[in-house]
Amino acid sequence: MLISNAKISKISFAQSPSKSTEIVENIFASNLNNYQHTITINRNQREIAKFQVAKALENQQKMLGLMHIKSLPKNYAMLFVWENQQIINMWMKNTKIPLDMLFLDEKYQIIKIHSMAKPFSLDIISSEKKATAVLEINGGLAKKLKINLGDQLMPFP
Repeated sequence: MLISNAKISKISFAQSPSKSTEIVENIFASNLNNYQHTITINRNQREIAKFQVAKALENQQKMLGLMHIKSLPKNYAMLFVWENQQIINMWMKNTKIPLDMLFLDEKYQIIKIHSMAKPFSLDIISSEKKATAVLEINGGLAKKLKINLGDQLMPFP
């Protein structure tokens, strides 16, 4: 989905001289043009939520994720994808907004929901089971939308 430059201002970074290099490298997350994939979360083949998603596929994109972003539009999300199933560990370093993390198995079914991850926390948030992907959405949204374990992301990324 092509978004005008006027709408890009909805996501902004905190400007800090000591973090300027890291901020420049995270332009991927701040550019709404990168949220071009539409996915739905389905339960029993019925849509319960829809998101515009940026896929973090490269290591640099995965490392920075949603760091430094001050806000994320409600129906936007970032999807982190790995080639192989593994225990996935995330954290909230330099992340200013609370997030819900939805851990997904190889069929893109939700196997764990971590709600309201605390901004700036260095605590490890683990999938605990082997996972293939993580969908990060605004904190509290999973509960509000009644997203549950076993719900499935469609189409498969």
